[in-house]
Amino acid sequence: MINFLLKHPEIIEGAIVKDKDGNTLAKGNLRIWTKYFDSISGIPDFAKELDLVMNLGMGSLPPEHIINFTTFIKNGLDKLASPEQLLKNDIAWSIKELKSVIKDGKEKRQDIAAIMTKRLLNYALVHEKDYDKGMVKNYAEILESGLLSVDLCIISLKKLCTIPKFKDLAVRPALLKMLTT
Repeated sequence: MINFLLKHPEIIEGAIVKDKDGNTLAKGNLRIWTKYFDSISGIPDFAKELDLVMNLGMGSLPPEHIINFTTFIKNGLDKLASPEQLLKNDIAWSIKELKSVIKDGKEKRQDIAAIMTKRLLNYALVHEKDYDKGMVKNYAEILESGLLSVDLCIISLKKLCTIPKFKDLAVRPALLKMLTT
């Protein structure tokens, strides 16, 4: 659900842009979204239970929010790997997983790249104590892969290099080059 709110921050913040009819996207209530996410948390596969997912939200959330959320599910974005999975699994699996959803070239999904970059940074900042050398190495290789959003990678590096556990990131040639260009 975090991925959805990172992809669509306007759901909570409200939209400034109006559509062709002069309507703006209704602003959501974070408390209602939290209750909604709690109510669907026991559903193992949202895509298979899409009618139930929609019906549970229709009574409390604006219809356009539910449409955005169901589109998110139909696109398979609710199945994005978690930062923990990406950092604790074999790096080849993690890179393959990221490539399968972010793509590259003209098909590259910058929105998903940005979501994953933010999730990895937030995970590192919150769970710093849980990181081991392997996780830091995997994080570095993910940052070096070119799959993530470059500007957000630079921001991530600047924040993380001040934390002792992540200081090795700054000595990797590719990451040092990213920081200095």
